[in-house]
Amino acid sequence: AKAASKGDAAVMSQCVDVSDRECVVQLCADVYDRFGEVGVLLSNAGAGTGASSALEEHERWARGLDVNLLSCLHVLQAFVPRMLAQKTVCTVVTTGSKQGITAPPGDLAYNVAKAGVKVITEGLQHELRGSAENEGRVQAHLFVPGFVNTNLAYNYFKEIKGEGYDPEKGACAHVAL
Repeated sequence: AKAASKGDAAVMSQCVDVSDRECVVQLCADVYDRFGEVGVLLSNAGAGTGASSALEEHERWARGLDVNLLSCLHVLQAFVPRMLAQKTVCTVVTTGSKQGITAPPGDLAYNVAKAGVKVITEGLQHELRGSAENEGRVQAHLFVPGFVNTNLAYNYFKEIKGEGYDPEKGACAHVAL
């Protein structure tokens, strides 16, 4: 708020479970009630350690897909119709992942989800581009980062490598007592 030109009036912060569709719908209503429009929508959610195998338990798959895929769909379905109704130029950016394209071994559920985010975003852009109602005002873009050293990555490696994981070495540290 201190950095914003309009101070507190230009800033809004909410903690929202984006895997819960109703929470996202409420967030959208709150944003529009406060600001009246959205110029740039950044849809960024991610959680690792879903399921490394297609045969792994359903709960790990469900949580990974809820956070990494369905949250994107919830955000787009809540916000984009309202952005179209604004009749102003605006942009939607969803965060995918290189893993949604290259699908390396490790977290199959994450790879599947981020591949889905890619397909949803590309499909939305095709739909927007072909819409006479839109007239090119709203565009969707996919952001595809490679590996980023974040808590998401740290927690993933800690879970698969154990408590001895040393992020400095990228491996497990074994201590003899």
